[in-house]
Amino acid sequence: MGMIGYYFRAEDDDVEKIRENGTEDYFFEFVNTLDEECTLDIDKTWHILHFIFNGNSWGNRESVFKNCVLGEDIIVQEEFPVSKISPDEVKTISKALQPIDENTLKERFDIEELLANDIYPVMDGEDEEELFDYVSGYFKDWKNFFQKAALENQAVVFYLS
Repeated sequence: MGMIGYYFRAEDDDVEKIRENGTEDYFFEFVNTLDEECTLDIDKTWHILHFIFNGNSWGNRESVFKNCVLGEDIIVQEEFPVSKISPDEVKTISKALQPIDENTLKERFDIEELLANDIYPVMDGEDEEELFDYVSGYFKDWKNFFQKAALENQAVVFYLS
């Protein structure tokens, strides 16, 4: 099964209500009320995308993409923290993602680097082209998701399940 990455976009006030409540139960009750168009499942690509855009496995405080996965603003602390990306940061990320196309993604994609840095879920013997196609498909959705959230001045929340 593995660790699946999920995002949702919502009004900042609604996300702050989740923080105020602070429980996993309240969080998942809220998630279950969301329209599907406000959510994004990026499957197991979350760690790969983080690595491609930050250049390391867990952080790069200088990168505009530093909080796209497991960010610093934790709104619910459970087994896997739930993190928020503010509407302003969403706009910055969306703007930085706009010039990145499939060719640029391919230039940044290096299966040997992914393996050397123990990036989840990459394993020895993985077919590089198949893995890139898998990541590329989710990247397109990820990019569009951030663009939509930016246009609607929404916060974005990331969590693993």
